[in-house]
Amino acid sequence: MNTLKVEYLIVIKNNNFCSSPETFRNFLNANDLVSIDGQLIKFNKIAVEYKLQTGEIKEHRFFHLIFVYNPKNGIDENIDDYIKLLKIIRTTVHYLNIEFSVLWDDISLYYSTKAYPLIHEIENLMRKLITKFMLTNVGIAWADETSPPEIKFTNRGGKSGKSIKSKANLLYEKDFIDLADFLFEPYQNHDTIGIYKLLKSAQNINDLNLDELKQFIPKSNWHRYFFGINYEDSQLQKKWKDLYQLRCQVAHNNQVTKEDYEAILTLVNELRDKLIEAVEQLDKIEISEEEKETIAENVAINMNALFGEFIKTWSMFESELIKTFNKSQLNEEEKNEKRIYPPRITMQELMKIQLIDHDFFKLATEINDFRNRSVHNAHLIDSLYSESDIRHKILQLQQLIDQLRAIEQ
Repeated sequence: MNTLKVEYLIVIKNNNFCSSPETFRNFLNANDLVSIDGQLIKFNKIAVEYKLQTGEIKEHRFFHLIFVYNPKNGIDENIDDYIKLLKIIRTTVHYLNIEFSVLWDDISLYYSTKAYPLIHEIENLMRKLITKFMLTNVGIAWADETSPPEIKFTNRGGKSGKSIKSKANLLYEKDFIDLADFLFEPYQNHDTIGIYKLLKSAQNINDLNLDELKQFIPKSNWHRYFFGINYEDSQLQKKWKDLYQLRCQVAHNNQVTKEDYEAILTLVNELRDKLIEAVEQLDKIEISEEEKETIAENVAINMNALFGEFIKTWSMFESELIKTFNKSQLNEEEKNEKRIYPPRITMQELMKIQLIDHDFFKLATEINDFRNRSVHNAHLIDSLYSESDIRHKILQLQQLIDQLRAIEQ
């Protein structure tokens, strides 16, 4: 791009004011800051090619203004003067009873073109961080070779049928604004029912352990595992959202000003430093098996909102299962232990004492398998299961919960 062309279309209600190209040119030339000399309009250190076309449509006269800036030493040379000149033109004609439209804007195109590689870089740096974190630190079964080698599902463009051979490409199917949820969205490691149990069992304030209570505070993955980086997750999330708004301007061909580009540059530079620092810390992060399961579950929730409702219902089922098991213990010592086992073992124990039957166990086990497959293959949820499949599992869980509550009564 060697020149910057900007075109305006101005429509004026037909009257004696600015009724010809000459009177319109004189109107612009009346501004002391600019001067028109033939086909050039001059301002400060620049001279811009200027063309004016005019005509009449019914009772209106239109003026088509074309400005072409052709700097000798690169686009950035005195571009600020060109921007100021155009602002003066717009401000001047604003005083007329007009309709004003931008037909072409190479300045916006220029800054959009400069901004796009920056946005592309930071978006893919974020994907790199999250993908490596999930595959090497969490180690969930995204790369499980037992999964189908090619899956058809909906991509970012909303078109179905795209083949994804690598499960690691999951994050390349997430929209820009949703990427941040993997790192910055707070979630709980423990069911909130647990905090009610702690409070209910406490006789006085001294029976409560502050560190134990703090475990119920929702925290983001950034807060949990990247705490060594001196930057709050809320700050990063805000900057990511700010960048998203600017990204939309670029992606949707909206006007992008020099100020917009400079804001993008500032945000990208700041985010880049923190994301690179986070990537470098991945080798130092240690995650327990329980935490890995929670992270995997949270990823699945982010991938599918309805599946998030299923996970919430599953958590309620687990809580009711544990409650039923603890109440079934034969002596006070066992009851006070409040032991927690995996759902399958808990149900086997309940079957032994005939609180649940084989049909209950079989259905709950099938739903448990459904939950595990989905959590550990979050990228496949939309492909493997329809909305009605997930809703049916939620309904089945609710029926199992009702059965457990009936036992407790």
